[in-house]
Amino acid sequence: DFWNHKNFRAWIGMEVLLESQSTFNFFFRKTFFDMLLLNNGVDKVTCDWLMSAMKPITAVMTLAAFIPIRKYGYPKVYHAMFSFNLVLSLFMLLFANSKSTAWTMLYLFAYPVITASVLSAGFSLGMADMVLDMKHIHASSDRYDEPSLAGIFMGANALFTKPAESFLPSI
Repeated sequence: DFWNHKNFRAWIGMEVLLESQSTFNFFFRKTFFDMLLLNNGVDKVTCDWLMSAMKPITAVMTLAAFIPIRKYGYPKVYHAMFSFNLVLSLFMLLFANSKSTAWTMLYLFAYPVITASVLSAGFSLGMADMVLDMKHIHASSDRYDEPSLAGIFMGANALFTKPAESFLPSI
């Protein structure tokens, strides 16, 4: 049923990309901070504070992301997030260099925080919306004894995203 849902395939594509980015950023965060900031003159305390602040700020940003997702919809918020990340990445590519520690610090902090917060907020709201939509379709078709749609959704999502989450960062 989910495979035939109008948004499920697009959802899986977005989740694969976001999960891969978040996983890659999470596992190499310390390496990035050490090699790009610590080795270029930023003190260890500042690097540690920045890395420590990322989780709580991501949690706050996740809560804040619920409002625009509900107000403007997933496509606009996801598009805005990808556009922001693309502009930030292009700016870094074109204008930053190995001595641009302030810009590097901003990038290493902002990119994963924004990506992880939209991923987290979008997943919960998206899953709830698609499950409710499928329940409505089932009810209108007199299919009341279906298995747990939330469980099936999470399983189907993991079936596609978890292998890609492991494979894509290596590419």
